[in-house]
Amino acid sequence: MNPFPLHTQRLELVLPSVEEMLTKCGFPHIGEVMDPDNGLVWRWEKHPIAV
Repeated sequence: MNPFPLHTQRLELVLPSVEEMLTKCGFPHIGEVMDPDNGLVWRWEKHPIAV
């Protein structure tokens, strides 16, 4: 008996973009900043909820 299947099924996942996930989690896009190690990067911030 062959332990490996002769046919495999292709699994495709559709993942949301990083921007979409961050926005849905409450991280608004603040803007672009210059990082000394990575160059120009996008800044996202999460502010605590006032109680």
